[in-house]
Amino acid sequence: MKTIYFPIILLFVTSCSSVSKIPLDNSYEKVIEVQGVSKDKLYVQVNAWFVEAFNSAESVIEFQDKEEGRVMGKYRFIKSKGADRYRTIISVEIKENKARIKFYEPVLEIWSNSKKNKFISSYGVSSRNWYLSKIFIPQWTLMAQSLESKLNEVDDW
Repeated sequence: MKTIYFPIILLFVTSCSSVSKIPLDNSYEKVIEVQGVSKDKLYVQVNAWFVEAFNSAESVIEFQDKEEGRVMGKYRFIKSKGADRYRTIISVEIKENKARIKFYEPVLEIWSNSKKNKFISSYGVSSRNWYLSKIFIPQWTLMAQSLESKLNEVDDW
């Protein structure tokens, strides 16, 4: 009887441990504290960051509202020389002394590897997808760190 329960318990324990390593949803969020900086100044810095970070014509700011303190855009990137491209939505909300950056709706775009580089298809990336943990989350983390650095820059001009 013990030999029957042991494999079942082992299966349950190993399946639970692997689930904990996978994100629960397909989004990423970080709150950045910036002491002594007004909402208006943060708004300007966030917009400057979007301009610097969106170095592709395919990445665009789609919505800006200074009064609400929100900037949103679509971000596209390529990780290597492969045919795959990736896109996500970035939202930054701004308050006095802080900003919150959110990344969501990750999408994998499949392109042909030919000289014409023709679009084939796109797929939403789920929370249990390899692309989320290996491509999107590392990129989102880098982008959030980049915004944090921008917001903490000292402007002595």
